[in-house]
Formats: sequence, C-alpha cells, structure tokens
Amino acid sequence: MENERALDVKYRAVSTMLPLSGPVPNFKVMKQLALQAQFGWFYPLLIAVAPIAVLLAAPWQWLLLLIGAAGSQRQALPEQACRVFATTDSNLTVIDAALDSDPRIATLPRYQIRFDPRAMGAEIGWSGCASAMRAHLRWLLYALTRPAGVRRDLLLHGRDALALLGLAHLARQAGHIFVTDDHYQRWAHVLSHAAADFRIVQHGFLDEELVLPHAGGCVSCLYLRDVLFHASFERYYGINEYRLFSSSASFAQTPLSGDALLLASSFPSIDEEIKLLDAIRESCGDIPIIVKFHPVHRYDARREKLAAYASLVYEGAGNPGCRIFVSHGSFMEFDYRRQGIATVSIARSGSVAVAVDEIRSFLAHPVSKEQNTR
Repeated sequence: MENERALDVKYRAVSTMLPLSGPVPNFKVMKQLALQAQFGWFYPLLIAVAPIAVLLAAPWQWLLLLIGAAGSQRQALPEQACRVFATTDSNLTVIDAALDSDPRIATLPRYQIRFDPRAMGAEIGWSGCASAMRAHLRWLLYALTRPAGVRRDLLLHGRDALALLGLAHLARQAGHIFVTDDHYQRWAHVLSHAAADFRIVQHGFLDEELVLPHAGGCVSCLYLRDVLFHASFERYYGINEYRLFSSSASFAQTPLSGDALLLASSFPSIDEEIKLLDAIRESCGDIPIIVKFHPVHRYDARREKLAAYASLVYEGAGNPGCRIFVSHGSFMEFDYRRQGIATVSIARSGSVAVAVDEIRSFLAHPVSKEQNTR
C-alpha cells in the first residue's frame, strides 16, 4: 500500500490540475478532480469519512471471508494451471495472446482469480482465512500508527487489503502459475513475493522516473511487446527470463470505421483532447470522429464537452477500427500500428498544434502499412 501511495504522490506532483495540499488524498489522484466536481461541497466530508468507513468495514469483510470458506466448496483445479488476474476485463485478450505465444504453457487451463473477500474465502479455506484476518489486523494497526495524512492515504489504499492478503496466501499455497497484466501495483508486487512461478504480461508503458519504497520480488517470465522495455521492468523486479509477443488485436468495425479518426481518451489529458478535436472539426470538419473514453477513468463535466465533437462515442467491447488512431500516449497505438493504421500521439508530437498538423498530413497523404510499422 505504501508503493500505491508513492505512485499517487508522484502523479500528483506532475499533475497541473491537482493542488499539492488540501482535502484531496494521495489516492487514485486521476479520479479526484472528477469526484470533487461531482460531490461539490460534500467532497471534503466524504474524504474525511472514507478512512473511517474502511475501518468499520473490516469486520464485515472478515465475515464475508468466512462465509466464503463455509458456503462454497473449493474448486478442484488440475495440478498444472494458470491463475490469471486481469486488471480490466479488456486486458484478458492481451494476457491470452501472451500465454498463447508460449508453447510451454499455451495448452494449460486458465482460471480467473476472483478478487473479493467472499470469493477469496472459498479459495483459501478456513486456515487461509485465519491467516489473512490476522495479517489484516496487523496491517490496520500499522496504518493507524502513521502520521495523519499518510494514515488517511494508506487506509484508502487498503480498502481491499483483506482480499490482497488472501491472494498472497493463495499464491504461496497453490503450485500454479500466476499471471497478471499489472506492472508494479499491489497485485504484481504481492504475487512477485508470494508465488513460486509468477509472470507479468506487459499491457502499457512504464513510468521511467517512478521510485517505489518497496522493491518487487521475482518474475519467472516477463512477456514484453518490445525488448526496449526489459530494462524498465528490471528496475522493479528480478527477471528470470523474458519473451516477446504480439497482441492478437482485432478491431470492432463500426459504420464509420473505414473513414474515421479514433480518439482514445484519457482523463488527465482531456483539455488537450478537446483542443485537438476542436481544431480537427474546424479544419477537417467532414471526417467522422469516434471517441472511446478510458474504461476505468472517472470523468467530470468535460466528458460531455469532448463527446459533443464525436460522430460516435464507442462503448462496445474491444476497440473500434479506424483510419487514424489518436491518443495522448496510449499503448493501444502498438496494436493499431501493426495493422497498418496511421497513429498520432499528442505527447510524442510535443503539442496539440503539431499533432493536428500530423493528422492533416495523414489525411492528405495516406501511408502504406510498411511505412507505418517501421
């Protein structure tokens, strides 16, 4: 949880939208502005009460853990299997692509880990529940002894600490392969220390400047999209081996896909995205625009402003096909480039104006698949 807090402290420090002090906690900082706008004057009270709610919820979580152990028979799994924890359902396809590329384990059965106290109780049984509850109590006592601001942050990050401790017990006891697309957050950190065979599937970019207070453990196999990311992961883990894989991305076709510009939105960059689409509408008004909002980001009222520029807001499964893919700096760009689709990154361009010029250039002079994937 201290690693999680360090991650948010770092993102808060580089954000131009968040104050360095005040009622906003170092907890999911990308969502806090949207929450402030949503709750208004009620927001400071909500943040003050939330850590207390985490404490009060602990006995209820213990009960759910025990109910899970008592009410469900433990699933009989084969001796060799992959236990998969995906940070989002959409990343399951990325994990499958990585595992399918590894002939040593491609045929092993795969089971998703259910990450909540009741489901975890069914997984780890009575002895595991007792171990997780003792560890949870020790963690709560540790968090309560921290300085006020740190205490608040840790309690908020620890809202699912019991399930996480159950996951650690499961990883230590089960002789299975544990796989996640998480990079350096709490699930990957715990599994890297607890599982004998733990594997990470890369799903995005890494923060090259992030410094975490607690080092990661061992990764048996790291599935990379490009070898250039190997050194980045080695900053956090001991890597036994790595393998390269390509995502088996296929794009959902919409009536607009053949001609459309797709914007993969990310809330922290929404102001730049609005400026970009405003410029595109002004200078290339006839091009269809598809907007896909980030599935786990919480947006404020600016979401509707961005959506107003769209010919289509895509809310279906997977990612839509398009003529040009645009983002601030999304890792999804790798998938579109491999399919020969022109891509533009606002971050790589250096400014919205340059990104718009690149889009105009692509519209005027389409590139071949060979040119785009170089």
